[in-house]
Amino acid sequence: MRAAVQRERRGGPGGAPCGCLDEDVESNPIVVASAIKLTEPMRARLSEVLGEGFVVLDIRKAPSTANVVIAPRVSDMGLWGLRREFPDARILVSEIFDPAWGLDHRGPIHEALGADVDGYLLANSLEALGGEVANQASLQLTGSRSRTPLQLPGAEATDPPEPSPREEAEASRPRTIWWINGPFGVGKTTLVERLLERDPSLWSFDPERVGDFLRGVIPERVRDYQSWRAWRALTVETVIQLMELHDGDLVCPMSLLHEAWTREILVGVSLADLRQRHLVLHADRPELERRIRADVVETDAARWRLASVERYEAARSWLDPIAEVLDTTALSPDEVADRVSTLMRADRERGAR
Repeated sequence: MRAAVQRERRGGPGGAPCGCLDEDVESNPIVVASAIKLTEPMRARLSEVLGEGFVVLDIRKAPSTANVVIAPRVSDMGLWGLRREFPDARILVSEIFDPAWGLDHRGPIHEALGADVDGYLLANSLEALGGEVANQASLQLTGSRSRTPLQLPGAEATDPPEPSPREEAEASRPRTIWWINGPFGVGKTTLVERLLERDPSLWSFDPERVGDFLRGVIPERVRDYQSWRAWRALTVETVIQLMELHDGDLVCPMSLLHEAWTREILVGVSLADLRQRHLVLHADRPELERRIRADVVETDAARWRLASVERYEAARSWLDPIAEVLDTTALSPDEVADRVSTLMRADRERGAR
């Protein structure tokens, strides 16, 4: 099946359509960026279905000028990231379910359509709802059994290639990225050490190592390496690549206290269709300052850690709503590790269902 496509050339002021049509799509392909995790054979099949002139790329390799973005259900923050990265693209959310290819991104609409309903109505006003209800009443009065589905018509089915043992294992293994956030000196590194001692299947990645690397190669001197776009992009890509190499959950301790930068990282990882949990370790100010002063390992860091406490407190207005906050004020390091270990076990049990 081939898709017949005509596109308007940009020619008017400000890039407005000039009304001309350009049929030469081979030299200027229509780019579809997929935030849905598709294997290379899946992308090749979708390109074949779309027809000549289309190319389907993984979203991490797609240019910002992509024409269409297809994504699974993502949070508002995820959609914000897509709009920012692909400002001119048509962004489509798909609840694709194709067992033959091992794709399962079902959501509430799939669930409703799978139930015994005759239609799923999207209405932006009472008038629109009333018009569709009247149509449905007419169908009922005439004895019609037809339904009003909200879905794309199915294409001709093809047999996908057999999945490799590695792909089957990855599909059956629930894995999660655990962001351990919080103020400097609250005990993030100590928590990660305790978690690794308790669970050998866990492994950790400290994004600070990326910052140390960049300080050695970027001549620009900055107070906070998180301000470098390179640091945020490399942190996202490193996390994604590490999840391809290991079977267990990944724990990432990092103080992320700048809203836009934090959202950029979380959105970037979510677009790779990876599960992630964002924990914030909190301690009331007197206890936090006590821990900072009592640290005998990184004594040189005490001064700037104390100076950063107000920065953390100011960030709580936006940080708390997008994270799971664990109040560690009255907890020992082992008790904090107990709480987080319990969360991890529950997360694995839910993911395995």
